[in-house]
Amino acid sequence: MMLKTCSFFLICMSWSLLALAQGDSRLTFHFNDVPLADILSEITRQSGIYFAYNPQVINVESTTSFSCEEEVAMSVIERLCTQEYLSSEIVEGQVILKNVDDDLLPSYMLTGFLTDSASGESLISATVALAGRGRGVYSNAYGYYAISLKRGVHRLTFSYVGYQDRVVEITIKKNEHLNLEMSVFATGLPVLTVKPGDDEMSSQQDLGKISLNSDDLNRLPELAGESGLVKNLENVPGVKQHSEISSFFYVRGGERDQNIIYIDDAPIYNPSHLLGLSSMVVPDFANNITVYKSDMPANVGDRLASVISIRTRDGNLNKFQLSGALNPFVNRVSAEIPIFKQRSSIFVSYRRSAYEPLYRQFTDKVDFFFQDFHFKWNYRMNNKNRFFITVIGSTDNFIARTGEVSRILWGNFAASFRWNRTFGPKLFSNTTLYTGNYSYTVTFPPNIWKSELGTISLKSDFTHYINQDLTSNFGVEAQGYFNTPGQLTLDSTTSVLPSFTRNYGRKLVVYYRSNIHVTNKLSLNVGARLINWENLGPMSYYRYNDDHEPVEKIDAPQGTYNSYLNVDPRLSLTYALPKSQFIKVSYGIYHQYLQLISNSISPYTAMELWLTASPHIKPQQSQHWAINYTKKWAERAMQFSGSAYYKTSENQIDFDGHSTIYLNEFLEGELRFGSTEAYGVEFLLKRDFGKLSMELGYTWSRVYRETNDINNDAEYPAFQDRPHDVGLLATFKASDRLSASAYWTSYSGSPITTPTGFYSFNGQTIPIYDERHNDRLPAYHRLDVACRYRLNKNVDKRFQHSLSFSLFNALGIKNIYAVKFNKIEEDGLFPEIPSNLLFDHQLSPSRVELTQFFPSLTYKFNL
Repeated sequence: MMLKTCSFFLICMSWSLLALAQGDSRLTFHFNDVPLADILSEITRQSGIYFAYNPQVINVESTTSFSCEEEVAMSVIERLCTQEYLSSEIVEGQVILKNVDDDLLPSYMLTGFLTDSASGESLISATVALAGRGRGVYSNAYGYYAISLKRGVHRLTFSYVGYQDRVVEITIKKNEHLNLEMSVFATGLPVLTVKPGDDEMSSQQDLGKISLNSDDLNRLPELAGESGLVKNLENVPGVKQHSEISSFFYVRGGERDQNIIYIDDAPIYNPSHLLGLSSMVVPDFANNITVYKSDMPANVGDRLASVISIRTRDGNLNKFQLSGALNPFVNRVSAEIPIFKQRSSIFVSYRRSAYEPLYRQFTDKVDFFFQDFHFKWNYRMNNKNRFFITVIGSTDNFIARTGEVSRILWGNFAASFRWNRTFGPKLFSNTTLYTGNYSYTVTFPPNIWKSELGTISLKSDFTHYINQDLTSNFGVEAQGYFNTPGQLTLDSTTSVLPSFTRNYGRKLVVYYRSNIHVTNKLSLNVGARLINWENLGPMSYYRYNDDHEPVEKIDAPQGTYNSYLNVDPRLSLTYALPKSQFIKVSYGIYHQYLQLISNSISPYTAMELWLTASPHIKPQQSQHWAINYTKKWAERAMQFSGSAYYKTSENQIDFDGHSTIYLNEFLEGELRFGSTEAYGVEFLLKRDFGKLSMELGYTWSRVYRETNDINNDAEYPAFQDRPHDVGLLATFKASDRLSASAYWTSYSGSPITTPTGFYSFNGQTIPIYDERHNDRLPAYHRLDVACRYRLNKNVDKRFQHSLSFSLFNALGIKNIYAVKFNKIEEDGLFPEIPSNLLFDHQLSPSRVELTQFFPSLTYKFNL
């Protein structure tokens, strides 16, 4: 036994001595971009030293460059191992190669753009995940991604909803750029259910941030044409419509002017048509829609309730496409035109209403229509520079030919020029020059009344991908504002009307935020937004006393005569619990410097007056707490999301009774300021049963206001206070060609103010009002159904067309949106409303209802 042990020891010593002797060999070779295996083979050939390694751990097929000239073999091996981040050990005459510890490996950036393989369209919020790590990144609003990887071999999964996953194995030895094209699921395959794994990232899963795409916009039944943006927001917990078929909406207790919609960074101040009946956002023009209800990033704002960011389609880069939607009420045509294949294209769309047949049978003295124009140009100069131009115009026209031709015209104009620049692998920038304008004009020749709000801005936004655990976003924005709160011009009597001066203001914003992965389970998002608001002269304004009476007129000279400086901190914590559970807590302070002045609760109005912050009107301020919880059941294809929030707002505007807001030189004296308290819980349950998918949402919320000199300074519910709100969406795919959907919504009625008594004065019956919002409308219920059928059997053909039939309010429920109190007509005239005939001049309530049901048939084509 001793003899065998000694023999084995001597053999090992011999091999070691031989390896050492061979290690003294001098080597000479020069390799450039060859597999590591070739270099190891050459070392073995010249020195006789053999290598052992695990090919599943060390990728010897990866290319590298290495040179030596009459250099000792062991020195060559040591230098090669240092270069390739390997460790070496001599065992039994062989050199064993191993990877060094991960902590010692350098990190490199893998960047690129993700696009649709057929059209070249950017894929926004696509997932880039590192296999087995449970972490990854999302592509940004331009399809750009950046992920930090340790040196070595990695297996990455690229995924996007509705597209086939792509798995790529890549060897990282330096900063790499990888553009990737992804394809939609092949047609004819069985229906697939995407089941998120336990290690899926938690970002974008909470109810404070909702992401939608054009397919989501087309899920709900259509109303008189294509489904709009606000129609789809109705199914989002925490978002409440003003009333049925109105495009005004409220988010988590905020007022409707506390929401802002950006289309490619340009603001849309009134996204409605037909006085609120329809939305101006064309579904097929939208690529991605992100709705922020809480934890709004520091680079967007300034609004208290929500920010909706819409990224539009770039247009097909590979082939010409023509699409359209034909409907008895609204028609649209869109074209996508490649200019330089895979580099530049144009998307243009035009939409116009066709309601003439509805009213021409009653009168030929009225014309009423709306129209939209969307234009997008994009140019991909190279991997580092991309340019975009977006132009959006929308107008509503009402023309009356009774005597002198009069016209009411209102609409939006927005445009943006954007430049994407990649400064190396870790720094991405987007510089935007944009403008937004909303105007309302009433013309009854030779008289004109006009209200207008506009802005122009320059913004530079930077994203710094510091490492795999830290990403920062920072930038600066300079904005200029102008607004005309209402100007009436008469041909010969202008002097008897109050004179209004166009108001000017400017805002400078500096912001910073960081996304920090503290651990694999805990991430922190922290940031701040510094805003400096200034009012610019020359300008005349009034100072008011405690009784809201003007006491002094002040003529401010040119330059800054008033300013506000505010800091808005943002903070959120996200923690991954076991079994695909995520919890997120967020807090933020928000300010708003534009306010909508309106004392009407009608869902149909475009006569909007906007005022900026001023010496008398302080910026609105809000503090928002929110906690979000998400749970996924991968095996059941089910997800549950819950959220609770608490929000307080200051400097909220209300009006005293019988306020005059139009052509009122002392309009600011009509304003009353107070606070708002809003809180609630939201739930959303999604379940996929294969061909049938369902979404159930529920919101319980309360909104209370407290305003000086109103309701005896006591608290009262706001108009948007609707404690219960439930929505159920069901989608059934009967076949590849036929699908159906149904949407049920029900919510509490809005608070209203009704008279508590009446008295007579000079022959007039006068109502007596007690508390503000002392009554409530009946609960609201509605069912919408739709059926969609693809007319062509072969989906591979270029020409695709389909029919969509929808029925709005299919059950014909008579929902009330207002109650009015009218008096009986004079003797001999038929009463306009059912009246109380027992008493003379008795005021009687009448219910105002909207549509009972509304059918729609739409033909869509794409070629």
